[in-house]
Amino acid sequence: MDDGAREAGDPSVRPGGRGPVLELVLYAESRAGFLVRTEGAAILPLRSPVERAGHGETAGEGLGPLVVRTAKDRFGLDVDYLGLLAAESGERRRLTVCAVARGPQEFPAAGGRTRLLSMADLEARGDEVDRAALFATALSWYHASVVARELPHRVREAVDRSLLYLENHRSIEDGRWGWNLYMITLFRGGRPVMALVVDPLLEREFVATDAANGGASSRGAAAACPPVPLRRSTVSLVTNYSAAGRVWGERMHGVLGGRCKRILSMWAPALDLALISTGQLDGMICHEGGLLDVGGGMLLVAAAGGHVLDLSGAPLAAHRSMYGRPVSFVAAGSPELARELLDVARSA
Repeated sequence: MDDGAREAGDPSVRPGGRGPVLELVLYAESRAGFLVRTEGAAILPLRSPVERAGHGETAGEGLGPLVVRTAKDRFGLDVDYLGLLAAESGERRRLTVCAVARGPQEFPAAGGRTRLLSMADLEARGDEVDRAALFATALSWYHASVVARELPHRVREAVDRSLLYLENHRSIEDGRWGWNLYMITLFRGGRPVMALVVDPLLEREFVATDAANGGASSRGAAAACPPVPLRRSTVSLVTNYSAAGRVWGERMHGVLGGRCKRILSMWAPALDLALISTGQLDGMICHEGGLLDVGGGMLLVAAAGGHVLDLSGAPLAAHRSMYGRPVSFVAAGSPELARELLDVARSA
């Protein structure tokens, strides 16, 4: 296989030439190596002049389709475009892009101007590789593309397993399902990245995602609701199931009852937090709850612009390290109400 590059007479690499050069850092998935060209002792990416689009093609097709078309026309390979690695302007116009040839395809035998080299080979011959860091970056992008391809399947599998668990552990009492609320929370790196709370009784669901820690999104709108003072608030009070928890709850109920409009105790903290995220409930005090009961709900509140504070007054986000130990906090749609609830919680 010829890489299609012209020598010094190539007008595409001269000042005033016809256009930029396209350099292709190409990873061959089935061979776990890069397809490169050699010039003496130098190891370089594949190269091709950028051709102008023909009459039957779209002149403004974009870089991705251009890379796919060029790889097919010049090298006979089907590739997926991954991204732009580098761009140079001026006399030597050059675009260096990253792509992957997935699946079994015909590649040239080693020994010619074009050959396959693994990342280990490239690292061992680092002095000979032109801009070696680009190959390492391209390999990272390839690994990321594999994860991105598999992510929908992984999420679907996690959800299916969770629903199967619920199905296997349901019970029927007095002709009714024993489970009346579903909560699924997906964790990544210890933090929740997706939360789903389903209330089948009223056929409603609450969803939030936080794919990049800070890029949270939710169907809720806690922050959009006008602040409600504690004296006009409906507040959920949640405690654990221990005898000490019930004693604390009774004491807190007496303190809170004289300061807010209404107290709810639904014994469904995930749903309580979901309702705070949509503005249907004003706030919540949780005393020594469990991560599995509150983790997804905390993400719902935060993603909707609400506020969750620990008892020291610091913002609190769910983390897998909380599993197995009690979690106490206050939650509200507004920072003002969260502070008022914090004062009450500390007084008990």
